[in-house]
Amino acid sequence: LKDFTPLKDIHLEQLILGEGIQVQEYEPGSLAQLRYLKRITLNVSFCQSFVIFDQILVDLNQTQTQELSLVKFVPDDCHVLVDPFTALKNFDGLRKITITQTWINSTVMVKLLKNVWHSPIEDLTFINIVYNEDTPDGMQFPNQNTTTKLKSITFDGIKHYQYRYPKFNISVEHFTHLSYLKFSGTGMNILPCNLISAIPSLQTLDLSDNLLKEAGFWWPLCKPTEIFPSLRHLSLSNNRFIDLAHISKQSSQIKLLESLDLSFNSIRLTGPCSWSPHLTELSLSHNNLGLRWRETARVMS
Repeated sequence: LKDFTPLKDIHLEQLILGEGIQVQEYEPGSLAQLRYLKRITLNVSFCQSFVIFDQILVDLNQTQTQELSLVKFVPDDCHVLVDPFTALKNFDGLRKITITQTWINSTVMVKLLKNVWHSPIEDLTFINIVYNEDTPDGMQFPNQNTTTKLKSITFDGIKHYQYRYPKFNISVEHFTHLSYLKFSGTGMNILPCNLISAIPSLQTLDLSDNLLKEAGFWWPLCKPTEIFPSLRHLSLSNNRFIDLAHISKQSSQIKLLESLDLSFNSIRLTGPCSWSPHLTELSLSHNNLGLRWRETARVMS
């Protein structure tokens, strides 16, 4: 407790703690003294010490903390037998939680989402995580009676422990506030059918740095009744798209689309294009379009 006492009257807004090792002990009330604190990073493992993590959250709830970053929160040899996130539901001021360099299995993911769902958190971010399914049916998220306050969800860098498509069963009808979604560096080669494209409030979708092709993004077996009803910004940068004419035809179904990033693909001009009437920004840099233009120029000359 005395370690933080000299800081209690200082307007300290950001704090980084830990060296990536297992937390040993914590004296309740210590972090509660930092009442001006707004952002905190805990670079420690809480395996077998989730009671300490719960107490830390209770103390941080007495400060002005809005952003919480957890680095190496769960190591790959940890068996999570309890729910470590229960205190999130009562964390009044918390708006953003970021989880980095952590092993997360489907059971832990469900526990996290259940508590985030009923919390005031608006931004949920995962960076460089390892995802493993420890249940035969993958992540089965039960229907909730309320809508979530989440506005932004980010997955930036996912390594999959098993060599099969992950399974997700979650209803998107209660994501009424979600406007930003990013799945980057995940190895995605097929857009989850009737899931992402059906989110009613989604305005920005970033699927950069994946393995998507035309048939993977516009999956023939996917027959949604309404495609991206509110989407305005779409990034498909650094994937494996090829056919610009096909892309333009399919993307024109996204009626409100304003910006489209197709940079760093292998796109060629194969025919006439037809774009969404609202499209104002189109990035085609680092593709194979220049080669076709040069061939066309030689034929015309």
